[in-house]
Amino acid sequence: MPRLAPVHPRTALALLALALAAAPVGAQQPGGGPPPAVTVVTLQARDVTLTSLLPGRVVASGVAEVRPQVGGIITERLFEEGARVALGDPLYRIDPATYEAEAASAEAEIAQARARLRAADRDYARVEALRGRGVVSEQAFDDALSERDAAGAALQVTEARYRTAEINVERTVIRAPLSGVVGRSLTTQGALVTAGQSQPLAVIRALDPVFVDVTQSAAEMLAWRRGQTVERPSNRLAWSPCAWSFPTRRLSCCRGCMCRSRCPRGSRAASCSHRRRV
Repeated sequence: MPRLAPVHPRTALALLALALAAAPVGAQQPGGGPPPAVTVVTLQARDVTLTSLLPGRVVASGVAEVRPQVGGIITERLFEEGARVALGDPLYRIDPATYEAEAASAEAEIAQARARLRAADRDYARVEALRGRGVVSEQAFDDALSERDAAGAALQVTEARYRTAEINVERTVIRAPLSGVVGRSLTTQGALVTAGQSQPLAVIRALDPVFVDVTQSAAEMLAWRRGQTVERPSNRLAWSPCAWSFPTRRLSCCRGCMCRSRCPRGSRAASCSHRRRV
C-alpha cells in the first residue's frame, strides 16, 4: 500500500480556501432564500423655512365699546354677560316714551305742512288765472308763488324732523356694534345714560380670530423690514416698533394669556432625504 506524503499545514489551508471558492452559490446557501433587503437613500434639494420661538400675548382682533346714542333711563338689559353676540343684537333698552312723543309731534307737523302746501297751491292757481286776464298785479303773483315755494320747503323740513324722531326711537334699543363676546355690564337697570357718554355700557371683543402680539429684537425687525435676510411671510402683518401681530384661529388659550409662537424668519436651501427599501 503506497504511503501518503505529509502535507504542510499552510498548504492544507490554501487548498481548503480554493475548494470553498470553487463551490456553487447554492451549496453555500442551502435554503436558496432571497437576498437580504437594503435601504436606498435619495437626496433632493428644497427650501426649508427657518423659524424662531418667540414669546407673545393673545389679544382680541376687534374691540368695541357700547355707548348710547340717545339719553334716557335704562329699562332692561337684553344679554347675558360673557355670552356671544352677533352684529345688531339688542343689548339694552332705553325708555322710548319721550322719543315716541317727538315722533308723533313731527308726524302732526307733517300733516299741517301738507295742508298749508295745498292751500298755497290753490291760491297760486287762482292768482295765475287772474293774472292772465290782467286783474291782479305782478306783485300779487310773485307773493303767491313765494308762499307756495315756502310751504313746500316747510313740508320737507317737517319730514326730515320726523325721520330724525324715528331714528331716535330706534336708537332707544342699543344694539351690538360688533360680533364677539360681550363682557360684564357696566351699568344697571334704572341708570340714567346720555348720548356719547365717556363711560361705556359694555365692551365687546372679537375672539374669532384672535391676534398674537409677538415681541422681537429691534435688529431682527429692521432686517426683516429691509428684506436683507428674511422675507415677510404675510401681507396681513401689523407692524409696531418691536412687535408684530398675526391672526390665528387654531388657539385654545384665553385673551390676555402669554404664549410662545413659532414664527417664520425666512427660507434657506437645504437637502432632504427620501428612503425606500429594495
